[in-house]
Amino acid sequence: MSKRENVTADILKQTIAILKAEGSSGVTMRQVANKTGITLSNLQYYFPDRTKLFQAMCEFFFRQCEKTILSELSTINVNDRASTNGFIKKLLEMLIVDGINDYDHSIFRELWALMLRDKELAETVHRFYKNYANWLVQLISQFTPCPEKVVSLLIPYADGYEIMGADLPLERNAIVEMLSEIISQMTRKK
Repeated sequence: MSKRENVTADILKQTIAILKAEGSSGVTMRQVANKTGITLSNLQYYFPDRTKLFQAMCEFFFRQCEKTILSELSTINVNDRASTNGFIKKLLEMLIVDGINDYDHSIFRELWALMLRDKELAETVHRFYKNYANWLVQLISQFTPCPEKVVSLLIPYADGYEIMGADLPLERNAIVEMLSEIISQMTRKK
């Protein structure tokens, strides 16, 4: 990676860490600059304002999610039904039990709150969700004849689970089993 790419990645990682620890109100340009070890003007060279910073962070986060999922996919035999069910179950575990990467979905709760007041950020997040959903449809199409249905179930459930999952009567692992069975039934009906 070039120096610019390294600095950009560090800025985004620090922004995510601050957002996760302190919430959106805790993320200031000055705080990100200090945590990254650069000047405020240097940070503004990369990201002129908070909206641009959050937009880039959102893209960075989705790319990290994709990398993690692709890493899991590399261990799966697409032609083996048990392996396919294993991939869907592993994907559910990543989305619901473990979190898809080190940052978990708490940053999305913060982004959703910010979206209410920032139309430009809202458009960016919606665009990334749409791209992410399309990417998952393409990926999951290797495993199921109805990838649109699977993705339409997975994304809102997984992200919504982060908001209220602790209040549901079933444990996370039981929910993974339930959703895995639902998806398995959906794919058998086609």
